[in-house]
Amino acid sequence: MSGAGASAAPGGPIAKVDLGTTLGLFALFIGGLATRPQMMAVGPLIPMIQTDLVVSHAVAGLLSTIPLVCMGIFALAGPTSAQLFGTRWGMTLSLLVIAVFGFGRAIAPNAFLVMAATVPIGIGIGIGGALLPIAVKERFNKRPAFATGMYTNGYQAGAALSSAIAAPLALLFGGWREALIAVSVVSLVMALVWHLSTGNNPTEAKRTAASRPHWPLRDRVAWMLVASFALRAGIFQALLSWLPAVYQERGWDATSAGLLPTAMTLGGIPATWMVTRVADVRGSRRLYMGLATSMLIVACLLLVVVPDIGYLGAFFCGACLGTLFPIALTLPLDLAERPQDVGALASMMLAGGFGVSAAAPFLLGAARDFTGNFQGSLLLLAFFSVLLLITTLVMSPERLAARRAAAARVTG
Repeated sequence: MSGAGASAAPGGPIAKVDLGTTLGLFALFIGGLATRPQMMAVGPLIPMIQTDLVVSHAVAGLLSTIPLVCMGIFALAGPTSAQLFGTRWGMTLSLLVIAVFGFGRAIAPNAFLVMAATVPIGIGIGIGGALLPIAVKERFNKRPAFATGMYTNGYQAGAALSSAIAAPLALLFGGWREALIAVSVVSLVMALVWHLSTGNNPTEAKRTAASRPHWPLRDRVAWMLVASFALRAGIFQALLSWLPAVYQERGWDATSAGLLPTAMTLGGIPATWMVTRVADVRGSRRLYMGLATSMLIVACLLLVVVPDIGYLGAFFCGACLGTLFPIALTLPLDLAERPQDVGALASMMLAGGFGVSAAAPFLLGAARDFTGNFQGSLLLLAFFSVLLLITTLVMSPERLAARRAAAARVTG
């Protein structure tokens, strides 16, 4: 089985290099890229939005919280969307919802309507994220980690670019509304590019009654994947939310501290690219996840004992998390035979992960209030990383192989 055993097999090229393969990989990158700008561009614009709409910090914070909650809940609708529309049209509709309600949010006259328009944006992101693993299973089953890396790199590129250009766009065009309109135009273009790039996919799963997904609700390995992804997502979201505040408390100015999430994102991009190039042909999933998680424990501890490392520590954390992310997203492809069952397993994993990630910033903030400084919060992240390592180690190649064999018998 690919990547779940002691060594990752099969090897060889991802597929015959032709226009269809190239367009398929490009479409996966665009699909990942398109789901992030409407979510990540808001962060740098929150002070402008808050001033213009005259809302509290808590209400403004809902612009970040609402998409995360919707991503967790509506990831579960991904297999149903694939069943009803197919992956191509399901993803196209999801991206169109993101773009159209992005326009609606940009022109909404009051805070209530701005928040209301954010809900369908989160729904589109959640369903779209659950459809991408199904698309990989349909077309790139021989090299799942490599193809998964295409859309996870799209996630990271979309997050980094939208965060970097949001404030300059607001200054260039005259306000946060104009900036979000520009982002929505880009979202609409990317929806069109996705649709045109996926026009020829003869391997797309047929939509029949027999193609309904099997939900592994009583499967222990499935719940181990949920726990593992939830811990990884929680650590990532907590670092993204609190690392600037940690270093402002340590004396950094707001501008310098605000670049720490960018350093973390930049650490993840090359890590994702490198691990997905080799994960299908060398080593095992557990090997890569175990090494990355062990280094993440070290990175979290270094942020406590060597506080001056700042950007280096953030980059190191990003590299560890960037290694874990695509491998975690590849595991459902390893453990299920049919694309629709991949979708069900991936949806469970994403729902649990994003559900926890929405709560993780609160837990770190509570730890800061309880201890009086952020040292305890960072130690809590190191503890979560230890739990993540445990969930990784129990996913032995033998256990994963047995799970896939059982799944094949159920659906065979």
